[in-house]
Amino acid sequence: MMPEVDGIELLEKVRSNIHTSHILFLLLTAKTTLDSKLEGFGQGADEYITKPFSVSYFKARVKNLLRRRGELQRYYRDRTNSSPVALSRAMQTADIPFNEKDLTFIRAVNEFIESHLGNSDFVIEDMAVEMGMSRTVFFKKMKGLTGLAPIEYVRDVLMQHAAEFLVKGDYAIKEVSYMVGMSDAKYFTKCFKKKFNMTPSEYKKRYSREEVVK
Repeated sequence: MMPEVDGIELLEKVRSNIHTSHILFLLLTAKTTLDSKLEGFGQGADEYITKPFSVSYFKARVKNLLRRRGELQRYYRDRTNSSPVALSRAMQTADIPFNEKDLTFIRAVNEFIESHLGNSDFVIEDMAVEMGMSRTVFFKKMKGLTGLAPIEYVRDVLMQHAAEFLVKGDYAIKEVSYMVGMSDAKYFTKCFKKKFNMTPSEYKKRYSREEVVK
């Protein structure tokens, strides 16, 4: 009921634009019919609150919305990778509704990272250009979708691939470090431990055993 476009039209524009499709959208409206609610959620609203409402109720719904966003960010971080830990986490979030446009975007980002695996020369600007965005818009998109800055997300994906190499191949830790584009094995171990809460050797020992059992 806004001038020029109503809330549903605005929501549709936000969801259809890759630059904004990830943004949380809460409809606050005087329209209380079931059809209106169904239309709102059908267009991708994250929450639908009707007037009048109490401030405490509004805060509770927003808090719940942010909690769900955290789960969705974990989904986008883990769903598109295939290490044992990531697959386990993905199974826990399998029922979370997601935006197909955003999942496609994340997969495109992952494909870019994978195509440059082992190359330490590419920079975030290269990725942003590949995605057709400015560095600023790309940063906001990645931060909103995954909870990580682009450089943090790249490191996260590299660690996921490192984990796969450790489990599925007979590689030394230093070899795996080079395979994901990190020439400093100590820094690689530090990043890996931060991601998985165990060293590469501990991870290899633990999950290689599970692979053998399978």
